[in-house]
Amino acid sequence: MGEQMQVDLGEVKIKNLQGIPVKLWFITFVLSHSRYKFIHWQDRPFVTKDVIDAHELAFVYYGGMTRKIVYDQVICCLRVKTTAT
Repeated sequence: MGEQMQVDLGEVKIKNLQGIPVKLWFITFVLSHSRYKFIHWQDRPFVTKDVIDAHELAFVYYGGMTRKIVYDQVICCLRVKTTAT
């Protein structure tokens, strides 16, 4: 399968078929050696379940898992919960 896969999340604003701007979110999986790519798009921000489901879709697409997964810009995946005192 391969040694390493890189994962990144992002968002983009595009116009739909009616010309109305819409925001789309995506997660990309890139095999480090071959640069073979898998991208999963959705019309809402990712939550934990979406990220896990997207990983599973990528593993099926690639036919397996790499030994390592490197996450780019992990801060975009973290949400800090604060409580007022």
